[in-house]
Amino acid sequence: MSNPPAISDTAPNPNIMTKALTGKTTKIVLNLLEGLEHKGHCVTMDNFYNSPALARYLKCRGFDCLGTERLTRKNIPEDVKEMKKNCEKGTIIACHSGDVMVLAGCKNLIDD
Repeated sequence: MSNPPAISDTAPNPNIMTKALTGKTTKIVLNLLEGLEHKGHCVTMDNFYNSPALARYLKCRGFDCLGTERLTRKNIPEDVKEMKKNCEKGTIIACHSGDVMVLAGCKNLIDD
């Protein structure tokens, strides 16, 4: 696949999403899923492949997805990044935009 597929006009920020869907790992995921759209599949990804833009795009194409995410990735909500820095052990943080949600669990590596 040489170019990322077109984003529908109903997807938020189509220009940002198109730019975000040009990475090598994203292209791998899109190539693997080609022809499986709108069949109710759930894609599980680790933090090497996953991104909020890819999750949004997959949702627009009829997929559900879940997986781990790197907080350093682009388009991770700033609220999640800030809350994660100062949260107590056992706290769960959630932010959503439409039908895409980011959850972060807090765990302190140093026990009191």
